[in-house]
Amino acid sequence: DIEVGEEIYTTYDMCEDCGGRAETYGTPELLRDYGFIEDYPRRFILDGAAFIVHDDYDLEWIKKPDEESLIFLEEQYERLTGLTLKEDG
Repeated sequence: DIEVGEEIYTTYDMCEDCGGRAETYGTPELLRDYGFIEDYPRRFILDGAAFIVHDDYDLEWIKKPDEESLIFLEEQYERLTGLTLKEDG
């Protein structure tokens, strides 16, 4: 039985009957296909790397990046940290 106020939780990528999504389906794919993301931990799977971001923002490598992926990640980090918020008006 489900108690009043009890959370009902399921996962879209780590379940036993998801058709092997655990290896190829992460947070970006979940957002693309369903329009939302699950709570932490969040998984990112690239061609040459895969990692998990935990709720304390610690990063755990599932697959350490190859050289090309490392360059891509470094470029994206620089791009994102260089962004500034535009003020209204």
